[in-house]
Amino acid sequence: MRYHHRQRNQRLPLLFAAAGAVLVIGVTLLLRRGDLAIIVAAACALIVYMVSSLTTLTVEVDDADLFLSFGFGSGFLRRRVPLAEIVHIERIDIPWWAGIGVKREANVGYITYIVIPGPALELTMKNSASIRFSTDEPDALVAILKPR
Repeated sequence: MRYHHRQRNQRLPLLFAAAGAVLVIGVTLLLRRGDLAIIVAAACALIVYMVSSLTTLTVEVDDADLFLSFGFGSGFLRRRVPLAEIVHIERIDIPWWAGIGVKREANVGYITYIVIPGPALELTMKNSASIRFSTDEPDALVAILKPR
């Protein structure tokens, strides 16, 4: 492994956990039915887990590929990019209104992986497709990913 870095958005999981707790308490108090409240609580917990998983992005580079994955542990929404396919690398800034998660911009031909808006890289591939991803270590990644 030539590069491994896990970027986390520290504040967002706490915000979603607090919102989920308020929602569960509110629904429980309004419904006053235990069985339905448990179902709503389980659904809220699943939503909070899924959204909080989008606040961790792992970037790995080995000798042949770049890997991007959201989530804890091995992650989900995993993407493999062969290094031989990269023809151009550019530092960009992702605006705050872009949010978090995976965004597909079909009209301009790129996919964006965002955990924290701000510094990011845009990789242009041989087939003219582009991949953008947020990173708090753009210079280190540019040095590692430069096309050979």
